[in-house]
Amino acid sequence: MTGRGNVRIDAHGVLALVGALMMGMALGPTSAWGQVDEGRFELVGQVGLLTPVSNLTEDSNAFDTSMKVALAYTLDATYWTSKKFGLGVVGLYSPGELQMLPSGFQGAVPNDLGDADYIAGVVNAIYRFRGTGSGSGAEPYIAAGAGIRRLSVDAIARPQVESSTDPVGTLAGGIRIEDVGFGLLMKVEIRDFITSYESPTTGASKFQHDFAIRLGFGTRIH
Repeated sequence: MTGRGNVRIDAHGVLALVGALMMGMALGPTSAWGQVDEGRFELVGQVGLLTPVSNLTEDSNAFDTSMKVALAYTLDATYWTSKKFGLGVVGLYSPGELQMLPSGFQGAVPNDLGDADYIAGVVNAIYRFRGTGSGSGAEPYIAAGAGIRRLSVDAIARPQVESSTDPVGTLAGGIRIEDVGFGLLMKVEIRDFITSYESPTTGASKFQHDFAIRLGFGTRIH
């Protein structure tokens, strides 16, 4: 797949690489773990890739469409209600593009389907797996929640794809490092945004799985 700027990106390769990195961090030395005090806020900015793994639309009378892998930017705010549990708000923006997929359709098709800006906002509950002792070790965590996803497309994509605002569910797993220096914390995360998109031409609904793979740094707000 290619993104804006025609940089070729292998979605499955990206998922495998980041998954291996996170597994290595999680299985590394755990004798030292960071300390999170309940009643404290964290604010983290992240950058990475939005990696769709499902087609957006499928139409046997025309052509199928999907979103290309694209850069993604997120802002993540977390309030720790206890040493293990937290509540978070995540906002994501990805300036993506649509692509036409090969099919048996023989009619005229556009050369370019235009941009597809992807905006999502979710609220989620977070559970982190704590070790013992103190320090700045890597802490795995999981999260689940729900929110809204907005997909805005150019007019050239119509009628195959229309702009849409849909409910979204989210599941995430990541690694959090309490102190990487300069008073900063670091997070590496894979997050699945799960939506259902209805094709404007066929009326068929299809579940979408869009994986946001990001790394970022943040600060603690006492």
